Amino acid sequence: MNIVILALLVIVALIAGFAAFSLLKIRSRAGESEALKSELARLTENFAASQRDMEERLKAEQRALGERLHEREAAFNKTLSDGLQDATKKTLESMNKVEVRLAVIDKAQANIADLSGQVVSLQNILSNKQARGAFGEIQLNDLVRQVLPPSAYSFQAILSNGKRADCLLDLPNPPGAIAIDAKFPLESYHALQAAGGDNAARTAAERAFRDAMQKHIKDISGRYILAGETADAALMFLPSEAVYAELHANFPAVVDESYRARVFIVSPTTLWATLNTVRAILKDVRMK
Repeated sequence: MNIVILALLVIVALIAGFAAFSLLKIRSRAGESEALKSELARLTENFAASQRDMEERLKAEQRALGERLHEREAAFNKTLSDGLQDATKKTLESMNKVEVRLAVIDKAQANIADLSGQVVSLQNILSNKQARGAFGEIQLNDLVRQVLPPSAYSFQAILSNGKRADCLLDLPNPPGAIAIDAKFPLESYHALQAAGGDNAARTAAERAFRDAMQKHIKDISGRYILAGETADAALMFLPSEAVYAELHANFPAVVDESYRARVFIVSPTTLWATLNTVRAILKDVRMK
């Protein structure tokens, strides 16, 4: 009986202990659950804070990126605008230069057309022997009047042999008065130019031009170089630089013969230089 009671007491004690253990276990689990809930709440709050912080950072980076893109776009637009303005300016300047050059070309063409008309008119004038002489005299007179004082020259001066010089430069002796002839054989020069590439015709024209020049040199020497009255030299005036160039380039023998005859051939340019030398001589004589 005692054993039974003891056994029952042991069983009751075991049941009570198990109940107490179970109760403690349940309470422990409840505490753990509360701790888990607290930890979960903390983690949730931390995650939300991190998310908010990340969102703020992303927004800040987006704003910064937008500002950089805007600045670069503005800089690109400015560069593009400046480039377009510069290109437009250069294009306008180039167009203005082209317009100026076109205007110059138009003017040059007009001058060429006018010059062509003058050349034709000059050819018509010089095709007539009498008109040719008058043209040479007019050009000679203009050059002399431009450079020398009236007391230093006379036109159509008659010499002691009865010959008339187109111009006589009144220089003291030495060298003495210098006669200038303004009539030259232009007909033979025209024939030389008209011969073109025809060798036979050009050879004949060259011979005719050479003969005409040699005769004219001889005539000037005989008419206008008079001992005791004029200088021992005279001038043959060619009112054309082209004839002067042709003569010196292709007829050196004629030029040499003119030197030997003391007949010096001058063009408008070389006559102008000669007249300036004469003016200097006259000025020096007056000063003495």
